[in-house]
Amino acid sequence: MTFYKILLRSIFAINLLLLISNCAPKKTLSCTVTSEPTGADIFLGQTQYNLTRLTYRSHTPYTPNTYSFIAFGAFWEPCYFQVKKDGYHDSAIVFKPRTEENRYVHFTLRPITYSTIDHTYKITVKNFDGDPIKDALIKYTSSSNELLGKEEGSQVTNSNGSASISVKATTPKGSAQPNYQTSLDYKIEKEGYYSKDGSLNSKSESPKIINEDITLISPLDYIDKKFLSSKEGSALKAKILAFNNILQLQAVLSGAVLQKRSINLDEFKNKKYLSFGFDSLNVYNSIKLNKYDIGKRLFDDIVRKILNPLIKYINDPNSFYGYAIKIKGHTKSFIKDSDITKDIRYSFYIPQRVAEQYKAKDISGQAVLNSSIILMDDERIELKLQ
Repeated sequence: MTFYKILLRSIFAINLLLLISNCAPKKTLSCTVTSEPTGADIFLGQTQYNLTRLTYRSHTPYTPNTYSFIAFGAFWEPCYFQVKKDGYHDSAIVFKPRTEENRYVHFTLRPITYSTIDHTYKITVKNFDGDPIKDALIKYTSSSNELLGKEEGSQVTNSNGSASISVKATTPKGSAQPNYQTSLDYKIEKEGYYSKDGSLNSKSESPKIINEDITLISPLDYIDKKFLSSKEGSALKAKILAFNNILQLQAVLSGAVLQKRSINLDEFKNKKYLSFGFDSLNVYNSIKLNKYDIGKRLFDDIVRKILNPLIKYINDPNSFYGYAIKIKGHTKSFIKDSDITKDIRYSFYIPQRVAEQYKAKDISGQAVLNSSIILMDDERIELKLQ
C-alpha cells in the first residue's frame, strides 16, 4: 500500500468523524517538493529504509512537484523524502513530522565531479623472428567503467610495429571505492599472417602505459628456413602450405599443435622423409598408462588424423620416400602433486605407399605401424594397438 493511499484513508476516516460532529471546517493542504537543479526523481516513505520512487500513477514523479487536497481536518502524515538525479550526488534523507500546515521540502544537489586518467595500451606486433611488422591492422573495442562505456576503433602499426591506444578511466572524486578499470579487446590482421585476437586490461589508479608484444604467425613459420630456401623446399612449398592451412584453419587436430620450423626434409636410413614436429597438448597419467600406451594414444589421436590430408596434399614419391611424424608427449603421476612432467619423444617413419594404402582403406592402423619404423626416445620399438 503506497504512502498516499494510507494518507487518503486516514483523511477519509477523520473527515467522516468531523462530518458527523459537524465541528471542523474544510481546509486545503499542499505538499511541494523542489530541488536545485530541477528534474530530480522523488522518493518517499514512512521509514528511511524503505523509500519508494514516486510514479506517474499518482503525481508528477520529479521536481518541482506540488500536490494539494481539500478535506475536513486535513493533515499530513509523518514522511521521509529524498531526491536523486543523474550526474549529482543523492540528496540527504529528510524527515517531515505530522503537520496540519502546508509542507515544503527543498533540496540542493551537489554535482558529481570526476577524476580522469589515461591508460595507454602500446601494442607492438612482431613476426616469429622478432622483427616488427609494419601496417598491421589493429581493430579494437575499448571499455571503461559504466560512466564512459565502450568505444570501437582501429589503428595500423608504424615502422616499429607499434600502435598506442589511449583509454580514459573515470571515477567520481572522493569515491570510497574508485574504479579506474579499463580493458581493450583487439584483433590484429596482416596479409600473409594468421589473425590474432585477445584482451588486455588495467586497474592502475595513475596514468600508465601498458606494453604488450604480440607475435603474428605466418604459414611459412612452420617450415625450416634452410629447407624452405632449398630446391626441394621451393618445389614442395605450395603443397606444404595447403596442408598446413588445413591443420590450422580447419582444426584437424585438437590434441596437438604443429611446432614452428619443424617441417623439414630429413634423411633416415638412407631415405628421405618429409618431417613434421608436433607437441601434444595432453599430459598422460603415468600410473595408468606406460610409455607404450601413450605411444598408442598419440598414434590414434595425431598420426591417424593427419595421414589422409598428408596424402591428399603432399603426395610426391619423386621428392621423398615417406613421412616422419615426430611427437613430443608428456607424462606425470597424478597421485603425487610434487611429481614433474616428463617428456617422451616419439617418431613414426611411415612410407608414402603405406599411407596411401591406409587412405584407400586397404590396410589397418596396425598394418601402418607394422610397416613403419617407430622410435621412442631414439630407441626402436613396436606398438600393438590391441
